Amino acid sequence: MKAQVNGITIAYSDRGIGLPIVFLHAFPLNRTMWAPQEEALSSQFRVITIDLRGHGASDAPPPLALHVGAVG
Repeated sequence: MKAQVNGITIAYSDRGIGLPIVFLHAFPLNRTMWAPQEEALSSQFRVITIDLRGHGASDAPPPLALHVGAVG
């Protein structure tokens, strides 16, 4: 599924019923990293997984940049 938030498309999955559990993925992955947990928990809970901006099927509109540099 996809939602529009402030003109940006955010992809997410919403599965099951009951108390919601929201899973956020690690960098640089996407919501599919939670597939085993989604499968195991969706019979008892509402499981929501989200693709953060610039990951998976969510938009990464400019300006969005990753700056990596030395510290010190």
